[in-house]
Amino acid sequence: MSTFSSFKDLLPNHVKMKGFFGKIEATLIVEEFDKIVPKIWNKEMSEYMKAAYFKNNILAVAVLHPTVAQEIKLKKQLLLAEMARKFGAGKIKDIIIIT
Repeated sequence: MSTFSSFKDLLPNHVKMKGFFGKIEATLIVEEFDKIVPKIWNKEMSEYMKAAYFKNNILAVAVLHPTVAQEIKLKKQLLLAEMARKFGAGKIKDIIIIT
C-alpha cells in the first residue's frame, strides 16, 4: 500500500486550506452575474451595471445611472433566483448597489 496521495486528491484539500476556494467562488459569482444581466435587460441597460465583488454572501453591483439602480432593486428577487440556480439557495443572500 502506498503512502502517497494522488495529486487530484490533494489539490481540492490544498485549495480549501489556503482560502483559494472562496476567492475562486467569488470570481465565478461575479462573472455569472455579468452573464445573467443581458438575459434580463437589453444590451443598453446592461452596459450601465457590472458586478463589483462578492463578500460575506453579498453581491455588490456598480451602476452608472440611478435608473439602473432602481431596475436592479425592482428585479432583485429575480436576480437572486437566477443566481441560486447556479450556486445554490442562500449562497447569495443580498445584492447591494454601488453608485
